[in-house]
Amino acid sequence: MRELRERHPVKRQLQIGQVLERAQASGTAKPVDPSILCGLMLGPIWYRLLMQPAPLKDAFADLLAAQTDTLATRGTRAL
Repeated sequence: MRELRERHPVKRQLQIGQVLERAQASGTAKPVDPSILCGLMLGPIWYRLLMQPAPLKDAFADLLAAQTDTLATRGTRAL
């Protein structure tokens, strides 16, 4: 479990953080904590994979991406 945690979520969080920092520097994203944004993005995916027998569908991924984009570009008041 430790290896999985170190290989995937930590690596993904770093990647998301880099993308978010570039977006914030260019003015297209609000100041949002990368670890919070990462949890909001990846948490629902991991929950569905581990707790629900249904496969991930494009509609779910699209909704998740739209909500994450809203948070990153408009800040927490948009939620």
